[in-house]
Amino acid sequence: MPITRKGDIVGGGPPKLVVPGQTLSGCIVNRPDADSYCFVNNETLLAYGGAPLSGYTWTVAALSTLLAGTTVDPETGIFHSNGGMLVPGTHTFDMTVSDGSRTATGTFTFVVKTYEGFAPSAVFQQPAVSSIPLPDAYTGYGCGASLWALGEGELPWSWYLTTGELPPGMVIDQSRGVVRGTPHSSAAGNTYSFTITVKDKTGKEALILGSNPPTYTIFVPR
Repeated sequence: MPITRKGDIVGGGPPKLVVPGQTLSGCIVNRPDADSYCFVNNETLLAYGGAPLSGYTWTVAALSTLLAGTTVDPETGIFHSNGGMLVPGTHTFDMTVSDGSRTATGTFTFVVKTYEGFAPSAVFQQPAVSSIPLPDAYTGYGCGASLWALGEGELPWSWYLTTGELPPGMVIDQSRGVVRGTPHSSAAGNTYSFTITVKDKTGKEALILGSNPPTYTIFVPR
């Protein structure tokens, strides 16, 4: 689920911190090959904006609970199984993200279906789109955005710059899957494009669905 919205400059400060919410990939229970358990894909929860100079931190929002059998890594924001049995139905939960000084909350949906014949196979993959514009970044202000991956890859995942470049002053947080930093003045007026490689704990790379990996872009207006 790529990020397509732009960040807002609020009162001349850093971009607004946003958790857009997602419908996650879901799973199927009572499959013949899986007893009464279902396979939960590891999936990145998305946030963008704010000034995550040390990355984003995720917590379950007040008055909300995760569905039993799942958890979210507080540093990477990866939703995954904790080994418990899941109950069929449509489950929603709220997650709060912090950039160290501000917070934002979004709603996530996870559907557990009962086996009715065909169970789709899961792959470790990056987004199946050609271009992903990340929020605008402004010189002198901290900013950031989550990157997305999905699938069976063994946690933890690592994120690497493959081609292209980031705005000077910004980096890819390899352990969190977040682009973050404070753009230098030399970046003003330019658009930066890059691709990434995602690897799991064993070194297995995320598959690319299509002929080329998605290209991320960041525009620095000023």
